[in-house]
Amino acid sequence: MSLYSTVPLALSLVLLATGLIGYGSSVFALPALVSGLVLALLAGANEWNHLMARNRMANAIEETFAVSGSARDAAERCVSILEDMAGAPFPCFMILDRAGTKLGMIAGSGPYLHEKVLYEGSGICWRALRKGSSQYAPDVLKDPDYVDTGPAAVSSMAIPLGKKGAFIGVLNCESITPGKPDRKTRELLEAAAPRLASGLRPLLRNERMTQVLRRTLANLRESRRTLRGEKHKFETVRSSIFDAKRREQTTKIMLNLLREPGSLADVELLSRRLVEQIRDGLGYPNIYIVVRETGDRDPRGFSFRLAASCGLSQTEFVKTLTSDNLKGIWGKAVSTGKPYLCDDCLNDQNYIMGNPATRSELTVPMVFRDRVWGVIDLQSDAQNAFTDYDIKAMTLIASTLAILYENASTMQALEKRSNQMRVLHDIVYDLAIATDVQELCKRVVDLLSTRLGFAAATVFGVTDEGLPEVLASSAYKPEEYAKNTKLLQEGPSLVGKAIKRRSLQNTPDVYLESDWVPVVTKTKSQLDVPIEYGDELFGVLTIEDGAFNAFSPEDEELFAVMTRHIGISWKMQHMFSGLQKMAMRDPMTNFWNVRYLNSRLAEEIARARRTKTSLCLIMADVGDFKDINDTCGHLAGDMFILKIGEKLQEIIRRYDLVARYGGDEFVLLLPGADRRIAEEIVDRFSVMEIEAGEFASRRVHLDAGIAVFGEDGETPAELIGKADRLMYENKRLRKNGMS
Repeated sequence: MSLYSTVPLALSLVLLATGLIGYGSSVFALPALVSGLVLALLAGANEWNHLMARNRMANAIEETFAVSGSARDAAERCVSILEDMAGAPFPCFMILDRAGTKLGMIAGSGPYLHEKVLYEGSGICWRALRKGSSQYAPDVLKDPDYVDTGPAAVSSMAIPLGKKGAFIGVLNCESITPGKPDRKTRELLEAAAPRLASGLRPLLRNERMTQVLRRTLANLRESRRTLRGEKHKFETVRSSIFDAKRREQTTKIMLNLLREPGSLADVELLSRRLVEQIRDGLGYPNIYIVVRETGDRDPRGFSFRLAASCGLSQTEFVKTLTSDNLKGIWGKAVSTGKPYLCDDCLNDQNYIMGNPATRSELTVPMVFRDRVWGVIDLQSDAQNAFTDYDIKAMTLIASTLAILYENASTMQALEKRSNQMRVLHDIVYDLAIATDVQELCKRVVDLLSTRLGFAAATVFGVTDEGLPEVLASSAYKPEEYAKNTKLLQEGPSLVGKAIKRRSLQNTPDVYLESDWVPVVTKTKSQLDVPIEYGDELFGVLTIEDGAFNAFSPEDEELFAVMTRHIGISWKMQHMFSGLQKMAMRDPMTNFWNVRYLNSRLAEEIARARRTKTSLCLIMADVGDFKDINDTCGHLAGDMFILKIGEKLQEIIRRYDLVARYGGDEFVLLLPGADRRIAEEIVDRFSVMEIEAGEFASRRVHLDAGIAVFGEDGETPAELIGKADRLMYENKRLRKNGMS
């Protein structure tokens, strides 16, 4: 029940109660009773109208996806629906790219008709994806994540499209009117988001596959042009051109398949469409598509079945094929992974009769990553009916179809494992907030032990000698890490085997392994997965359980994915740690350096320009610093610079910035400060008493120049240049005895 019906309904109940209690004894009883009934009716009407609005909008969205030919077309239609039926202010659809690093707009309204891009981590849209929930900013100027991508907006709302870990993009609304979108509009938009995601997802998937095949078609056409220009013998040129034409025809067949909405996720539908396209496009009358059973992923045992066909009928006993009975031409193609051509079925020992009229047969396996996903079989009532061109054409179709069947099978398998995958995705998401490697490892073991219920989870590092080192464990306390590390390093261990071999080790019964070290005594099976990034081995993730044979092939796959993410996070922690020290800090004083100052100054100028607020910059120089170096030495000079910087840090406000500009020069950046505040700060540090420890103590003068944004310049170069000139002018005046 929405807020618009809840409040009137609650008020109506109060009035009804008042009227019933005082009925007959109070002059206010009857009016209260009547008012309560009216408000109750209003609440019901509000709730009914709100429900009908949601249903009308849902029906309109469903109808839109039913008639839309592309994701962009569907999104543009949905923009109009959201504006007209939900009152959404300036809605736009931001879609994730394949790498998941940026959001690109495919449809919008009003000032957002042009395309815009938001890179990873920027804007309210990315915050919605990180948190997996709607984000509403009633005042964007107070929201630290807001990124200005259009005309001045007052409020903004971002709704993730899809489920956590499988988002396709964001629905974004920005308003120039305060309080928009209102609560009613936000409820309608949040209710529409799942339907929008489910409708856009297959359209986006089809478009991406279409782009790949179109590039393939373009490459084939380029091959044809190249072949025409070659000076070969006439027969060679003619056969090459004919071959290219056959390739183009087969590519068109695949493109036609991709234009069918939903065909890529449905094996049965895909098989039927393929039979129709081969029959109509290439003219083969008798076609049979045999596919691996859906969900059959165990390489030690599999089966195939006839999924679609046309032409000559087949007897029932040839319509299935199992791994322990690979007989006939179909079985030959599956076992070898190569095409099989039978020119005369009556004299071929591998032929098993499916139809008495068959005289020749061509069977081509669908192979992808050394895995046979099925076969394409052509039959004819004439001998020698198929040529090398038929083999090449069917091989091209079969190789492409194998990829599509692989994708369809993977999608169905992932649906069955969605609950377990959701847990692992949550774990991977939580890795992003770890601040160092130690915290990263601790989060991993805690989440695995609490969320997945394993007996023990431990992350080991790898020493320079290639030995395991406990970094975090859910099975024992941190003060026991050193003792257990020593125990594991004294001799062979299952963890050490994973480090040495750099491969996953699944031990179904640890009691049968001489290398097992019983650190966790209740362990009966153990899974050790290396944590790697590229060629670099960081450690091993060890999962232990109190049951024998606890880890299935699916568990191996899931934890292999998990450790790849951990390896990336581990590598990023190393990289960030080094880069932050080198890129942003002055190595001597540890203050911000010029690189960071330039970046921050550009941001503050943009903020001041957008929000119409003030901004000041102060350039300060240590007076007679050369004399300090000459009399006290350069080591003492460095100490003076450090102490002066610390004094400046104490003087400025909490949100101001001090950066070492170079040598004995400092820059102070004061967001929101006007010239008066800047002058007060300068007065506080113009003369300092510096205690430099064992080196010296003396009074130091700082010459300063102030530049105000808007008055003295509007670019970083103009502000720094103005402050620098004023600083040297003040230095000259001080030396001449003038204030």
